[in-house]
Amino acid sequence: ETRGLQDILENRQRLEHEGLFGLAGDVAGVATWIVQTGVGPTPARKATERIVKCGPRAIIATGLAGALSSAIRPGSLILPHEVRSPEQPAGPGLHPASTLLATARAAVGGSRISTSTGILLTVDQPVHRPRDKSSLAKTTGAIAVDMESAEILRVAAANQVPALVLRGISD
Repeated sequence: ETRGLQDILENRQRLEHEGLFGLAGDVAGVATWIVQTGVGPTPARKATERIVKCGPRAIIATGLAGALSSAIRPGSLILPHEVRSPEQPAGPGLHPASTLLATARAAVGGSRISTSTGILLTVDQPVHRPRDKSSLAKTTGAIAVDMESAEILRVAAANQVPALVLRGISD
């Protein structure tokens, strides 16, 4: 999930700090950590709580999501403008930092990467069956589903750290 970021990370070093594991280095002269939070809301919340204690200027959460629409194909990129939690699937949701979202949209705007913007729904369990995906899309308005983003945005917002979510569609 992080291979592309690892490829551009300069001065790369192993990161082991406050229970966080990953890589540290620089991207375009900016100190950068690549941290794997683990799967699901609880590991994502705990890892993000540790991250914000280190004083980041921003958090960019990357990973995989499942499409809730047949119009969104595997390999597509999702830049959600809203992330909804399992507790409030119909909203209101959490919002990424508008400046980070605008920058990400501009960065992929001229590329050939298929990109969608919409609502991302965070759930507690994987959603496999097409009828379950269709039902979630209809009841929530979401275009994709993951298991971490709501917790990451919630912790970042509570600590006044700008955050962005980018998800690649796996299925």
